[in-house]
Amino acid sequence: IVQDKSNIISDQINHAESSIRLLSDFVSTQMTERELKNPNEIFAKYTGQLPFDLIEYIRWDGLNFMNSSYGGEPFDASERPYYKEGIKGNSGIWANFKPKVAKEVLLNFYTPLYYNGEISGVITGAIGETTSLKPKFSSSFFGHQVQSFICDENYVVISSACEDINPGLHLKKWGSIDILANFIEHSKMNVSEPFKYKINGKEAYCY
Repeated sequence: IVQDKSNIISDQINHAESSIRLLSDFVSTQMTERELKNPNEIFAKYTGQLPFDLIEYIRWDGLNFMNSSYGGEPFDASERPYYKEGIKGNSGIWANFKPKVAKEVLLNFYTPLYYNGEISGVITGAIGETTSLKPKFSSSFFGHQVQSFICDENYVVISSACEDINPGLHLKKWGSIDILANFIEHSKMNVSEPFKYKINGKEAYCY
């Protein structure tokens, strides 16, 4: 069941990455010079067809225009990592642990937006930790409690169904260095065999 949940979440993340790049291609072919300032009408056409809780457009000068259907207000995003990377032509994922426009951790899938062959801004599609990821976790398995969480590449928790592991927590602050080392070793090996560990005097298995 753990592997199944992992596959489901991985598929969703892969789908989101490809969707934001596809959206950029669609918008680039339809956008006019007038819409460079605020292409919300174009984004609104695709909002219900994409796997995102919200879509944002960050203009070339760093001004973030929230999608009109979401009802957000424009704000300066020039210091956000997704803008800095996207405006350089990079695509990726950024976990927003202190969102300014939402009450939960957001996974921002970003990619550059092109106009006439040049980068004119950045598009980002956001997936909410509580609304989109957490519901896919299982709370029990054959009578045993399943505590699930997702970490980024720095082992900071993005989404969690555990009572004592909250989003934003670095795993080394939660458990011993030995536990963290085992987590890292198993994640690099991509193995499915569980390992046994103790936390707060209780035995548990990690898959």
